[in-house]
Order: sequence, then C-alpha cells, then structure tokens
Amino acid sequence: AALSCALRFVPACRSRPACGHGACGLKVMRGILCMFWPVVAFYHPEHEQQHTVVLKRHVKAFALLEDTTLRNQTATIGWGGSVSLRQDREGKLGRIQSVLTAETRRKLRSARTRNHVMRETEIAAATLPLANLGGLHQHSGPLGVGTKTFDEREVAQATIQVVFDTGSTNLWVASTLCESKTCKKRHRYDPAQSESFLEAPTRRKIDVSFGTGGLVGAPAIDDFHVGPLVVEQQEFAMIEEENGAVFEHLPFEGILGLGFPAMAADGAVPFFDNVMKQKVLRSNEFSFFFTDNPEEPSAAFFGGVDRRFFEGPIKMIPVTKEFYWTVHLEELRLGDTLLNVDPFGKKVDKLILDTGTTLFTAPGHAFDVLSEVFPPVDCEDIRDHSGYPDLVYVLRDSNGEPFELRVPAEEYMVKSYDPRDRQCDLGFMELNVGSEHGPAFVLGEVFMRHHYTVFNRGDGLPGNASVGFAKAKHNNDNLYALRYGHVVGTVAGHDQFH
Repeated sequence: AALSCALRFVPACRSRPACGHGACGLKVMRGILCMFWPVVAFYHPEHEQQHTVVLKRHVKAFALLEDTTLRNQTATIGWGGSVSLRQDREGKLGRIQSVLTAETRRKLRSARTRNHVMRETEIAAATLPLANLGGLHQHSGPLGVGTKTFDEREVAQATIQVVFDTGSTNLWVASTLCESKTCKKRHRYDPAQSESFLEAPTRRKIDVSFGTGGLVGAPAIDDFHVGPLVVEQQEFAMIEEENGAVFEHLPFEGILGLGFPAMAADGAVPFFDNVMKQKVLRSNEFSFFFTDNPEEPSAAFFGGVDRRFFEGPIKMIPVTKEFYWTVHLEELRLGDTLLNVDPFGKKVDKLILDTGTTLFTAPGHAFDVLSEVFPPVDCEDIRDHSGYPDLVYVLRDSNGEPFELRVPAEEYMVKSYDPRDRQCDLGFMELNVGSEHGPAFVLGEVFMRHHYTVFNRGDGLPGNASVGFAKAKHNNDNLYALRYGHVVGTVAGHDQFH
C-alpha cells in the first residue's frame, strides 16, 4: 500500500497504513508523496519557495522506497528532519514516518501562529455533512468505527451517526451489545467483526444520566474514521442499554465528545486529544456550519475551516477554563440593561460554547428578565426591530481588545420548523451551571446557525485553546456542495474541491 501511494503517485492513498499521520486521501498538491504531509502541513503561499526546496530535498527518501530490502532505516532529508520506513509484524512495508527536528517544529509552529489571522487560507482536512435529527434542533454526522478488509482495503467496520458535542468528552457508540428493538433498528458497531478491536484495561461498566434518559456501556478500544482520516486505538464506550423514551423517537447512534481532558470519565484520553497526539490534522481545530432548514445539510470541519461557509474575518477569543469551551464574558447587554449581574450584584463572567445544547441559555435571574421582556410574538412583528434590541456579548479577543458579539432579534427569537407556524418564541432556556464551572451563559446551536464557529486547541498544551466566530454564509452554492459532496475530505469519497 505504501509503495502504491508513494511510487505510483495515485491521487489518494490506497489504504490507511500508507501514511503515519492519517493524511491518506488528502491532496495537498497533486503528485506529492503522502510521506511529505508533516512537512507541507503548514503550507502558505508566502512560504512556497521555501517548501519547494524542502520537497526537492526529499529525494533521498526514494532510496528507501525503491530498495525494499531496507528495513527500519532512516535517511536524512537535508532540511530539519528525516524519513524512515517501518515494517509490520509480517515483514511488509507498513508505514512511512517523517520526523522533524525540534527546531524545525518550532519554526513551523511560529509560521502557523503568524498566519493564524489569515484563517481563510486554511482548508479543512475532512468535512462531515450533518443531518437534522428527526426535525429537532440537533444534528448528527457520520463516524466510522473499527476496521475490516474490503476489496484489499481497510475500511470502517461500521459507520454510525453521532452528535458532535463540545459540551462533553466521552465517546459513545451504538453496538451489537444492545439487543433492544430500538437498538436493532439502527446502525451498530460489532466488536467481533472489527480487526482492530481491543479489550479495554478495565471491564467496569460506564453509565451516564441526563435530563431525558441515560446510557450504560462497556469500555473498548478501536480505530475511528473521520472522513478520510484515521484515529488509532481510541477508548470509547459500547452502548449496551438505552434508558428513556427519548431513544424511541430520536435516531440516536452515538455521541462524540469534543470537550477537554478534565471532563473525561476514568481518566480516558479524549478523542480530540488522541487526534493531536497522533498528529492526524495539520491544524488542531474543528469548526461548524449549521443551517436553519431541517431539509438541508449542515457540516463539521476537522483540521481547518472552509472559507465558502463564512464571510469576513474570524475573531478568535481565548478559552479561560478548559473544561467546557469557556471564554470570559465582560458584559451581556440588552439595551441599557446588564444581564450578567445578578440581583445581589454578583457578576456572571463565563460564556460557554456548546454544540450539544440547542438554544441559548441563561442563569435564572437573567432568564426571568428575558422571558418577561420577550413573550411569544408573531414573527412579522420583530422584523422592524422595534422593541427588540440586539443582545450584545462583550468579550476580549486574543490581543485583549474588547469585542462585541451582537445577536439581533432574528437570531434570539426563533420559530418552529413548521412553515405554517407564524409564532416566534424566545430562543433561551434556563440553565444554572454548577458553581465549579458556572454560573455561565451558553451559546448553543441556534446561535451557531448564524455564526460560523471555530474550536481551536492551538499546540495542544493547556492554556492555548481558543474559539472563533464569523458571520455564517448561507447560499445555494454551499448547500449544493454539502449535498453532493463537493467539499474536501467528505465521507462520500471526494477528497478535493470540484
């Protein structure tokens, strides 16, 4: 597989082992070896000449590829690194590994930091189309689980539809261990049929409860497929029991938690932390584009952003507490009223970004004010903004400068998906986040329908995470691209722009 990828210059890698960093299926430039991915990961036009030199100096790697008698040897590539081959247990060529020196990695990180404000040049490595869950204000998308061999290629053993949830950390997967009628109606992962399945070190069951139900599962380890990318040996929970009537109505097959390690149960390494550890992505970030039409697809982007789905710059805000994706809230204003100060004068200074929450949320005192000011109303009555001022979240950007995130009435007053329904309701619910991580306001999916939202882990070290906002761009071209897979790295098999 590695020789097929590297010597024949096929457009996409034939199988996962060909690239040690999960880059198979990604075309950085046509005809470039997959093994070069770690070096060109931070490609930017201003560095084109520099990287051209780098690629030319990889010629020594061909010696390793052409002479298959060489095993576990290394060739210096002449610019800050080396390339080596690794054989598998059967003695076959299994992996090409590119290793950069610490100094080279430092230079590339510096280049990435300088280009951070030019985020529109970064293209996502994988785009996952998201579908509306049964007409609810929640979306799910495809996630491959396990490994099986099909037509001499390694593919996912099962593809399930999961909720991509930034408000949790653990990974739950529908499995054949669940024998209920509801479970059997859905796609399920079968550990007995996965070639990469491993038993977890602990057999202790995992259970979680939430407002409308609960899950019980068995721990396991296996590979996961995000579009063309592969995350190896990830801990997760195989669903054994689904408790609650909600599962009878919701086509639910799993949850992919994208929160921080501090939230993880039993010290498990979260999915995205393994993504960073295995250097699967060129940029440690993911982003979301949501539509407000349940018949149209939304999208999750991994490894970058897609400029076609937003307009203007992306304003980055540092995360202040890495449990939820929490940023510092200076003020929340409604006209002249401060909503983030309670009746006792205590300031609520936390704002959480959560794709797993549908609506805006507010602590009790602020929710009471909003509910009194904004009762249900005919949607036509809010179009002139009379009596419906903007909500203004005052934050501080990465440079410490104040930034006003404005939410007009058309965004915080929402209507149902029923086109016959003319009534708009306040898109807030009351939520009192516990004292350890709150009190806090939450921006959920309703907010993200209008604001393309980026979640960035920086270099992966604690204290370097940030979130970003830009105005979402809704047009027919975007919807067409998502509907027919004309985006980079989609699970439909397209791996470049068309």
